[in-house]
Amino acid sequence: MSGFFGNLAPMADALIFVVGDFLLDRYIQGEATHICPEAPVPVIVEDNCWTTPGGSWNVALNVAAAGARVVSFTVDGATAGGVSDAVASETFQDGQSVIYRSPGRVTQIKTRILGQYGQQIVRLDTPKDGPITTFEASELVGLMLEAGKPDILVVSDYGCGVITPYFMNMLSAAFHGVRIVVDPYPTTDPAVYGRVYAMTPNQYEAARIEDALEPGENMSEFAEYMVITHRHDPVELVRGDEALKVAVPQRQLVDACGAGDAFVAHFATALAGGHEPVSALIPAVHAGAVAVSERGVKVVSREEVYQSLQSEIT
Repeated sequence: MSGFFGNLAPMADALIFVVGDFLLDRYIQGEATHICPEAPVPVIVEDNCWTTPGGSWNVALNVAAAGARVVSFTVDGATAGGVSDAVASETFQDGQSVIYRSPGRVTQIKTRILGQYGQQIVRLDTPKDGPITTFEASELVGLMLEAGKPDILVVSDYGCGVITPYFMNMLSAAFHGVRIVVDPYPTTDPAVYGRVYAMTPNQYEAARIEDALEPGENMSEFAEYMVITHRHDPVELVRGDEALKVAVPQRQLVDACGAGDAFVAHFATALAGGHEPVSALIPAVHAGAVAVSERGVKVVSREEVYQSLQSEIT
């Protein structure tokens, strides 16, 4: 198995671009001391607070942890305490982050309130931005072209407005011949993405994609390879009218947040290493299994995927 895993290593000169919606995940943890007298809710006395990258930024961090070179791109505003501040201060490292700054935009922040044992009590989200303008889309694609030509381009859509029809049209034209992997957003019309190399919907997103098909069409209208993930069941690799199932390692589900990010990142990294989609799914399913076995949004390393692979044969 160790030799097999070695064959999954990315090529030394492989480069992955990740583009999409950067978010911030904030956590406030404390002890639940009593029930509030004004309402039947627990009172949390804050003990700890921290922030982690979210959205497509988390995908980029997972790509870097998988061992590939990565450059990540987004459009963000200049909101105090937002993504732009975090990138400028080098708070988090994903290889390299490139941001087109637009003063009118803000970072979406997801704040989770946790009890003393890590259980989530409530989540508070700031409002999402609307779609980026055609000018912002053009500027972002220009920045991407300046950064070179990637082996794989990952589009991570979190519904915050970076991924628009105009942007995807420009992206496909500018990077013609580059394999594009899309991690879709549940409410985005799949036609927005055009026809890409691979798409990684979960079972609910896949159902929406099927609803968008005309009679007689199949999912190849949107992607050469459709990779459909399920919570416990095997991953389906669909190409045209053919489907192949890949078993998923069985792990205790602790927290599914961020599992899709880890999955698509390790899948893309294996593709960049020269592997066909079916073999690229092997590190991807193990990365997802590692991610769900710990609380919080987790960045999964290549070493952790290796350990998970080893555990299947011991």
